[in-house]
Amino acid sequence: MLKSGKILAWLCIIFGAVRLSLALWVSATFETQEAMIAASRRYLATENSGEVIGRALYTLAFGIVLGVLAKIANGKSAA
Repeated sequence: MLKSGKILAWLCIIFGAVRLSLALWVSATFETQEAMIAASRRYLATENSGEVIGRALYTLAFGIVLGVLAKIANGKSAA
């Protein structure tokens, strides 16, 4: 069970980081609003990149908290 918590934590961190970097890339690369909306629909499957940035930060935070909890449950100190 502890191993699955660590794996899930790493997957959340990786997935959140990839989504965050992709959303930041879309928001920084495309200048016009129409191009940004089209790129968000194509690459992020949303209307705007702000929604994805918020969800990616939540996913990263969840992964970090889950990793800390898995480490505590394993009996090792977090520091």
